[in-house]
Amino acid sequence: MNTANSALDGRTIAATHAEVQAMATASRLFEGQPRNTLVLLENAAQMLAATLGQACLVSVVTGHSQHTLEPIVAAHTRSDALRTLRAGLRRRSTLPKADAFSREVARTGGSLRLHIESPWMLGLWLPRYLQHEARRRGAHEFLASAICGGGRVVATLLVWRERGSPPFAEGDEAYVGHLARRLGVALTQFDGSGAPAIQDGGRRRSRA
Repeated sequence: MNTANSALDGRTIAATHAEVQAMATASRLFEGQPRNTLVLLENAAQMLAATLGQACLVSVVTGHSQHTLEPIVAAHTRSDALRTLRAGLRRRSTLPKADAFSREVARTGGSLRLHIESPWMLGLWLPRYLQHEARRRGAHEFLASAICGGGRVVATLLVWRERGSPPFAEGDEAYVGHLARRLGVALTQFDGSGAPAIQDGGRRRSRA
């Protein structure tokens, strides 16, 4: 009984810690920033890539269905990889739009983390414009979360870790989930519903 209570207390403490971390991150993201959805998402992606993994991709819902996702922001800790990912986003028009991790959390409104053992399996989850860089960098740990605003999914976060990095833990998933919820609240406050300004920003970004 005591063991069970100790385990429960440990999970509660870990969950509280993840929420506090997310609140601190959100405060840093929002403080002194313009009320611009694209800037906010770019800053969030850069922070997650730098502190939680090596890469982060943000996709937004561009229609009334959660299945219409458009990736608009990429971040990476290495400048050469970042250039490659951004170039891939610009020329992706004839390719599948979003990765399968992001599509799944857009469908469920939740989060997921997954270990990919074999590089060839990346082809089952990532569209072609992401596969080469992910394989080259040895990406093997993936964590995705939905961003909800106005009562529906408006965007998704995907973070990955590369060669030599440990798996994502339950606390990492909780942290990203809490941060995604705060991003959703902020996006909703920015334009009243969350989605329209993101979509406009996404279209501008995709033509850059």
